[in-house]
Amino acid sequence: MADIFRGSFTCKIRAGDSILLWKDPWSDPVLKVKAARLHSFALREDVSVSEFVNRHNLAEQFILPLSHEAHADLVNLEEELNEIQLEEQSADVWKPIWGADHYKAKDFYMHCFRECLTPIHISAIWKSKCMMKHKVFAWLMFVDRINTRDMLRRRKYNIGSDYSCLICDTGATEARNHLFFTCTFSTRCWANIGIAWNDDLQLEHMLEEAKISWSKPLFTEVLILGVWNIWKVRNRAYFEGEEPSMQTWQRQFSQDLNTLSCRVKENHQGFIKDLITKIST
Repeated sequence: MADIFRGSFTCKIRAGDSILLWKDPWSDPVLKVKAARLHSFALREDVSVSEFVNRHNLAEQFILPLSHEAHADLVNLEEELNEIQLEEQSADVWKPIWGADHYKAKDFYMHCFRECLTPIHISAIWKSKCMMKHKVFAWLMFVDRINTRDMLRRRKYNIGSDYSCLICDTGATEARNHLFFTCTFSTRCWANIGIAWNDDLQLEHMLEEAKISWSKPLFTEVLILGVWNIWKVRNRAYFEGEEPSMQTWQRQFSQDLNTLSCRVKENHQGFIKDLITKIST
């Protein structure tokens, strides 16, 4: 990771105390590639340019004796360093290769992953108006990292031999898609707000089709809060022995929607109020 980080910058030697002789891009290519034979004799991988210049004893820098090829690299290196005048009172100059004057972690992240395409349903999570705990839960659910019984089995947890869904009586395995989308209890929850799922499709396409079919605002927020409260009903059934109840899901879902109404634009607050009314009737 350090090589990726340093390789994302250009540098210009001034004092030379923050620039590594072998690894940093003061030379093109970096010196450990350019003078690979000499580098193989180096005693210190992370010596700075200033440290190297100020130490004139070769025995402190290299395993001696050097090979003829390594010695030739050393001669070339000394010629290159002789052309550089160290300025002890000046800081070395570092600049990101993406052109900014100052480093920002966000810019570094975007540079490293500039060729990665984020699935639409994943990026929609972080753009939603839900609270962060809901966003994180939704992300874990979408990438199939929620501890359903099927997930615990795949992780080799000893949870017995019963892997059936806790909120329906069909005997189906409690896996991600079943629990949140196709379980009889979950299906009733989604029907209560007018969302239907085509479980013949892959998750990403299933979400896209449902969003188009539903054709109302705040689809991602409603989806996140819906699965969050299905999970809470499931956990109450497991940890507290509480019978799964539509009334419980509706009450909790309505409470979260009410909180959401304080986080969305004013023109969406009326929609949330109408949705809460629809759920309650």
